[in-house]
Amino acid sequence: MAGETVVWIIEAEQWPRAYLIAELAERGLSAIGYPHLSEAVADLRAGLTPRPGAIILELRDQYVEPSLIDALVGSGVPVVLLTGAFERDERINEGRGWAAVMKRPFTVGSVADKVQEIAGNDSNV
Repeated sequence: MAGETVVWIIEAEQWPRAYLIAELAERGLSAIGYPHLSEAVADLRAGLTPRPGAIILELRDQYVEPSLIDALVGSGVPVVLLTGAFERDERINEGRGWAAVMKRPFTVGSVADKVQEIAGNDSNV
């Protein structure tokens, strides 16, 4: 739909990605899920899918190449980074211009709240 805010979710695990998609849909946001960072960056570069109003990047189980992170952050789209103790790599987490960094534990609802705040969609359906 024209004018609809789209959020991209980069999450390796199917069910957490599906939960986020469902929660965002309940809040009036459309979401596209990607299991791998490389796929999302390829789509961002190609411009064949709707440009997102925000991107959620879950670092758990992600192959993270610095050039892909640079492309994502350099796109101008606000990125919410989800991380935990095992994924903490200061070279990735710090100084990258993330819109927000959320460290586990967090809830699906708190991630959706942050995305709504960043994407400028405050409607609750």
